Amino acid sequence: ILQRIFFTGEFILISLFFFSNFNNKISKIVTSIVPILFSLYVFFDYLNFDKEKFNFNILVIECFIFILYITYYFYEKMKIDLQSPLYESFSFWVAVAFLIYSSGNFFIFLYRSIYVGQTEYVKQFNTIYPFFTIFKNIFLCIAIFIKDKKTIQDDDISSKSDIWEIPSEFQKPNT
Repeated sequence: ILQRIFFTGEFILISLFFFSNFNNKISKIVTSIVPILFSLYVFFDYLNFDKEKFNFNILVIECFIFILYITYYFYEKMKIDLQSPLYESFSFWVAVAFLIYSSGNFFIFLYRSIYVGQTEYVKQFNTIYPFFTIFKNIFLCIAIFIKDKKTIQDDDISSKSDIWEIPSEFQKPNT
């Protein structure tokens, strides 16, 4: 049960991360509904599945949804944010980290139910899963050191006065 709680919490937190990075209203609605549906699936899976074994279908669904989130995130960033390079943002590196993790582990989780108990699969799993987890953690460490540069919109520039202009209360009156 702790694994299911962890994966549900992880899914909700990462969905909230993408919710805060999406600009489209429909994608925000989707990223607010999908975690609820995922949580319900995990709960009903717990009630109906053997409690002694972990159902890897939860991880398959989680990885697949993350891949969809991240693909849309990149699409939206490339479509909307053209002012600064994508790799200079914190959210880019987090997205890359979870894209590598999710895409790398998707098939290993998917084939888990087919190859249960086979020693060759266990060796592959014990090699592939830590490899992609380490890469995810490396990219998350890179993300920590990236500071987002604030982008100034054109209308913000026109509404602001010159930064070198002396405020009117400190100017000498014209005589």
